[in-house]
Amino acid sequence: MDFIRIAGVTFDQTAVFLDGCTEVLLEMKRHSPADRLTVTVAHDWQDTRFYALQATLGGEELFLGFVDSQKRVVDETGVHTTIVARSFPARMLDHEIKPGTYCQVTSAQIYEKLAKPYGVKGSSFPKKAVVPEMIAEKGTSLWAFIRQFCKLAYGRSVYIDREQKLSLSPYTGVDHVFGSMGIPFTSLSVEEDRYSILSTLYIKTDETSSGAAYYGRVLHNGVADKFHVDRVRYYHPEKIWENDFSLAGRDVLRERQLDYLEMTLELPGIHAIRVGDTASIQDQSGGYSGLYVAEVRYLQQGSGAKTRVKCWDRQILNEG
Repeated sequence: MDFIRIAGVTFDQTAVFLDGCTEVLLEMKRHSPADRLTVTVAHDWQDTRFYALQATLGGEELFLGFVDSQKRVVDETGVHTTIVARSFPARMLDHEIKPGTYCQVTSAQIYEKLAKPYGVKGSSFPKKAVVPEMIAEKGTSLWAFIRQFCKLAYGRSVYIDREQKLSLSPYTGVDHVFGSMGIPFTSLSVEEDRYSILSTLYIKTDETSSGAAYYGRVLHNGVADKFHVDRVRYYHPEKIWENDFSLAGRDVLRERQLDYLEMTLELPGIHAIRVGDTASIQDQSGGYSGLYVAEVRYLQQGSGAKTRVKCWDRQILNEG
């Protein structure tokens, strides 16, 4: 069975293998550029400050990121060091873009100025694109601005792929079967949560002469029809969407129901599963198909190791 190996990099660029890890926790989510690694080591690193951590599995890199915190604990069992790190592209969430109006924003500028300096290693956009005008409000992160650009330019969401590139495809091309004919699991839970699904969304497109909101667009949700959900909301898009009200509304509907169907599997051991992989599940009642891996959680301790996988419905993801 493969185990996750951890290496640290100090501020003077010295690489150190962290042997004696009592716990390794790695969490990855498809809809965030920030993977998170927490490592506890039965060793006193008081005089060593780590800048970065790397996690590998079977020689393949699972994680590379900067250290957020390093804590030293002394108790009756000895001295322990806990280090928390996030993947380098997480810095696109940490940094804000300067508020203002940006004209003739290109896909090349998005990568070179907003992504490349923060750990992204390339882009695989299908074509060059230009957005005539984008408005960045106070508090807009670099990642949020990149996401808005991709929505406006391509009508798609943006992701970080396995090669740490900007990509409009949510999928990795790797497929898994969980169950008797594939990767065994010790538990499976299936939750169908309809609470966040909206049936109708009224979109503000203008104002009346008296200053009241005018809702000139109405979107109806087919997913809500499927489950007989009746839930109405009124949406005021940010100014950046003023020429794409329907696109903004569809994004709202989609984001609210991404995880309406969530299947959580517990797998014994550590398995090379990544967010964006596609999946099907076999159990006693038959099975489930048309899924993708939305979250992966690796936990490795002295008592053993396990992988937790959360799968969501691909049909919802394919809508934008």
